[in-house]
Amino acid sequence: MACMIRAVARRLSRQRFGVRFSSISSVVYERYGNPEEVLQLQTEDAIQPKADEIAFQMLAAPINPADINMIQGTYGMKATFPAIAGNEGVGRITAIGSSVTSKIKIGDHFVPNRPFWGTWRSGGVCPANDILIVPNDISPVSMSMMFVNPTTAYRMLEDFETLNEGDVVIQNGSNSGVGQAVIQIAAARNLKTINVIRARPDLIEITDYLTSLGATEVVTEEFAQSRKLRELIQTMGKPKLALNCVGGKSATALLQNLQQSGTMVTYGGMSRRPISVGTGMMIFSDLKLCGYWQSRWNDSNANSPALTKMLEDLYALVRADKLKMPRHEPRALSEFQEAVKKAWEPMTTTKQVFSMVR
Repeated sequence: MACMIRAVARRLSRQRFGVRFSSISSVVYERYGNPEEVLQLQTEDAIQPKADEIAFQMLAAPINPADINMIQGTYGMKATFPAIAGNEGVGRITAIGSSVTSKIKIGDHFVPNRPFWGTWRSGGVCPANDILIVPNDISPVSMSMMFVNPTTAYRMLEDFETLNEGDVVIQNGSNSGVGQAVIQIAAARNLKTINVIRARPDLIEITDYLTSLGATEVVTEEFAQSRKLRELIQTMGKPKLALNCVGGKSATALLQNLQQSGTMVTYGGMSRRPISVGTGMMIFSDLKLCGYWQSRWNDSNANSPALTKMLEDLYALVRADKLKMPRHEPRALSEFQEAVKKAWEPMTTTKQVFSMVR
């Protein structure tokens, strides 16, 4: 009993006065290039927050394809060097500067609210305005993966077509983080999905996994680029919305099977092939082609009611076990080279996630 009382007292003391760390580790880069060549692990003495800052401990941070693109210098925004890698993750506030007046407290969980924040680190300090407080009742690993892929999926399902129960959505790259989120959010809204993936040795396993998330149909690229997809659509109904992250022939197959006046939203280009659109499809089918970038939406909606509603909807789905984050493999920061290499492997469905608390 005495040991339990002392443990509780120590915990309360930390919550009131904060936790101090002697050093912090970060995965950094000072030039663009191959992640295996430009990334390095750096350790520095911890510093105390200034008056308008908070100190924090990072809890978890995933590796997303966009993170690797940023390191390579091929992303739509450029870093200021030296840069800490990583843009998504969740941390815990450990100390608060004297002039911070917002309603935050030690122990709160948060996510960064700006790009190039640098999440692949054990802790640090930052301006209090650079964070968004999030609920503590959702696991750090789940919360660390909520603000890139699920938000992208949510907005694409919300903003481009008015979708009603029973409508059909078709997407490629369906085993990706965004693809998995699309499947689950659509299922929660009673939408039907046709999910295109590349053929692979573990096709049956991946198909079963996506079906368990709520996918209506899972088909291969070869199937989607044949008459078989048209036959399937005759039984399901033509898709109103297509979501494309591949490009090339894969995107063309989505377009060819959209209903009259349907929309294809492109949010990625994994094949690095251009999208080819027949003139007849544009004129006689009145198709709409749009691009989407979550970072741009975030910039335009930093304090909007739409952001609040989206997050509350996503939190509710997670709490109801209707939105699960991708299967993941926890990694220490010291394993960054192996983790990045694994994250960049083709056809992977498992996220690499830095876990700072073990």
